[in-house]
Amino acid sequence: PKKKHKQGDSIDNALSEAALAAKTAEGLSRSTGEEKTSRKEDGEEKKDDNVGATAAASPGLQQRPPQDQHQPRDGRRAGPSSVTSYGPVIPTPSQRVFSVDLPLLKDESSLGDGLDGHDRSTAITPLVVDCSNVVIANPSSSSGRAQGQVPSVNLSISQSGQVKYRDTILGATATAICATESMLAIGTYDGTIYLYGSSPTTGWKSGLGFRCHAPLVMGCSVVRMHLRETNSGDSGDKVEMLVVTADGDFGLYSLVPTACLLYRGTVLPPMEHMRLSSNDGGPHRHHKAQGKRTFPELSRISVTDSGRLLLLLSYSASSSSVGSAAISSGRQRGGVTGSAASLPGGNLQAFVYNRPVKLWVRVSDSRFTTSDFYGSPLLSAADGASSRRRGPLAKIEAVTRSAQGRSGLSTSSLYRQGTSDVTSMLRATVSRSHCEDRMACALALQSKDEFEHWLGFYVSCLSQEGNETHLRLLVDMLLGKCNDNMDDDDDDDDVLMGDVGGGEEVSAATKNDGSFCWWLSSAESVLGMDRKAAVRKIVLPEMSKNRSNQRLANEIAT
Repeated sequence: PKKKHKQGDSIDNALSEAALAAKTAEGLSRSTGEEKTSRKEDGEEKKDDNVGATAAASPGLQQRPPQDQHQPRDGRRAGPSSVTSYGPVIPTPSQRVFSVDLPLLKDESSLGDGLDGHDRSTAITPLVVDCSNVVIANPSSSSGRAQGQVPSVNLSISQSGQVKYRDTILGATATAICATESMLAIGTYDGTIYLYGSSPTTGWKSGLGFRCHAPLVMGCSVVRMHLRETNSGDSGDKVEMLVVTADGDFGLYSLVPTACLLYRGTVLPPMEHMRLSSNDGGPHRHHKAQGKRTFPELSRISVTDSGRLLLLLSYSASSSSVGSAAISSGRQRGGVTGSAASLPGGNLQAFVYNRPVKLWVRVSDSRFTTSDFYGSPLLSAADGASSRRRGPLAKIEAVTRSAQGRSGLSTSSLYRQGTSDVTSMLRATVSRSHCEDRMACALALQSKDEFEHWLGFYVSCLSQEGNETHLRLLVDMLLGKCNDNMDDDDDDDDVLMGDVGGGEEVSAATKNDGSFCWWLSSAESVLGMDRKAAVRKIVLPEMSKNRSNQRLANEIAT
């Protein structure tokens, strides 16, 4: 007769039976595998004898080539430009120790004595988190037999060499680490993220932490992480986490106050874009080296203070994409040489993710180094421009230009083969295109000041050329459907996007946030810039500097 068990023992019995079944299955699989291996060896010997006999009997019979092991299962052929068939494209960090300083909360009690106005928290010895990848002996099983060694992560929080907190993550290898005032995140090679919390009042000052979330499984090795914590006043603190995996996928997640996915995407399109623009991805080489894919390195990816996702990709000087063949071909043509011949946009390029269209926007590279306005005071890394005027576009350009060095396009090399007339025409064309590109990127970053700045350069470029037709087109684009008299609405300067009528609801037409087709909109302002005021304060003064445009300026003013 069957024994009666309590209801609480049913789970234990089920687990015991499952473990016994697993052991039995493992033994059967081993014996079956050995049997199959011996059969396979005998079969291969017989197969070789049969193939040799068939080949001898039929000399004209050719053997069928083996099928590609990496062929997609759906039957589609993986083309050289398909960004979905690469697998892991971002190398996983392989360093042994990962370290990060824990930021401390700033409160009134940590302020100085009022004499210097400095925060005393800056003088406090920082707390350092160290994640060491080690191999330790696996704890013995219930039978007492050791199970070998397993990779592990030794986590420690120390201050002035004194360890205040320790933890061990078994069966994991750390690949990324980041922290904010209230949270610590560790990414591992197996695609797991471990989150640690701290005190809600004192933060990391105690030097202690705890596992605050269940491990998050991303599905691929974690290669980059970024935590961003903001305080929005009444709504409290917000913590967002950006994760990039080795296959190129990224996701931005909200951790506080609620855990949810904000948006996700992939960094493969801009990486493929840089690869294709280099000689390594040229169409004349696809048929020779389809298997050779040299992608740029992911230099940086982070969420800016304005909430935009910024991506920096780079090619090192020793990258295979900048090869000797490209240099020699550049010398034969008498044009640019070196890395510039392989990468017209430079070795370091910046991209910003556009959430509405789910595409990356290239906002900075070195394609316009031959422009008259490249290196203008607003874009210069030198402190000739005030920090007030250094908008997001200028800050990104300062980073990309600082890494370009001499790898950008050379003006003398580009114009070496042309006459003075051709050189002047080409320079004017590049300068005009540069201004248009910067205006479009300023709109993409929603930077009103930088849009006005480059609009002034644009008008100056057209005025120097005496291009009356293009100036008329620009005025028509600015005014657009707002074809009222220029003297109406004295308070045009007070028209701000999203703040019209003392916080009243603004129509979609008036609330133009810098879309791609701003010149087709009937909105009176673009990014808070009144379009009529822009014509009066930017276009007309620049046009008046050239006497040949005086008649057109008077016509527009009236």
